[in-house]
Amino acid sequence: MSRKELLDKVLAGDSVDHSYGDPAEWRVEPGVFEPHPEGEVMVGRSLRLPAQTYERVMAVANERRMSFSALLRVWVEEGLAAADGADADPVTALRRNLNLAQQAADQLAHRA
Repeated sequence: MSRKELLDKVLAGDSVDHSYGDPAEWRVEPGVFEPHPEGEVMVGRSLRLPAQTYERVMAVANERRMSFSALLRVWVEEGLAAADGADADPVTALRRNLNLAQQAADQLAHRA
């Protein structure tokens, strides 16, 4: 049985032979996902954040009227684009620069 077949069984809720290892430790190789008839396949991953960071992310998400996951997807895509050296969306770049300017102004206000 291939790893994809095993993964399909786990995703379907079927029992699997654990001699293949713990399904929670399986890694999915890029490109194994087939097109989904209802749109893009989403992969769930666990993310641990310090409570203070989580609260800050939630505040930004609420301010933008987005879900936590949607905001993180935007930030991940922006980070990947930056890592690839791609030009950022001008609105995204402006928002980032405004956020940085506000942070600098806040820090200066606390020094006074």
